[in-house]
Amino acid sequence: MQISGTLTRYGPAGPQVALLAGAPGVARAVVLVGGLTDGLLFAPYVATLTDALARRGWAAVHASLQSAWTVRLRALQAA
Repeated sequence: MQISGTLTRYGPAGPQVALLAGAPGVARAVVLVGGLTDGLLFAPYVATLTDALARRGWAAVHASLQSAWTVRLRALQAA
């Protein structure tokens, strides 16, 4: 799975990043957020959805919440 776009930080702390993909400069976007422990590209349909949105003049914003990284880090530390 591959998506081209711009990775940007959106918060002052931790790994708060978002991948902006699709048609550049559009006014409409869909924000995709996975579950509690999911990061970017969290589901197999995400790349297909991003391509379909771009063909229709929409952008996709793939957000990775800080909680996704915090939960994973705690799980690794407990193992």
